[in-house]
Order: sequence, then C-alpha cells, then structure tokens
Amino acid sequence: MDLELEASKIKDEIKELEVRFSVGEITQQLFENKMSFLQANLKKVENDVNDVRRFIDDLDMKIFRCSELLREDQ
Repeated sequence: MDLELEASKIKDEIKELEVRFSVGEITQQLFENKMSFLQANLKKVENDVNDVRRFIDDLDMKIFRCSELLREDQ
C-alpha cells in the first residue's frame, strides 16, 4: 500500500476517534488506548516514508554523480 495514503488514513482515523470521544461515544480509557495505538502506527508509517525519501534522494545523487562523470569522460 502507498505509505502516504496509509498515513492519511491513520490521520483520518485519529480525527474520527477525537470526534467520537468529544461527543461521549467512547470512554477516556478507550480513547487513550486507541489514540496511543494510532499514533504509534502513524509514527512508524511516517518514518517509513522518510526512509524511502532519503533512499530516493541518495539514489538521485548517485545518478547525478555518475552522469557528471560520464560527461567529463566525453
């Protein structure tokens, strides 16, 4: 699944959970348990997104350096 889509879905779940708690549909204990779980998942997904971005940036830099070296050799 697309990591950014997954992060967006988790953020939507957090908003829904906040609304459910604010209208008294769920208890504070349930709210805190679910919120903790969702925030941990969101943090993991956001870390995964950042890891992928760093990997792509690193790969992009390597490609750029290779292309520069090829131009110098011509």
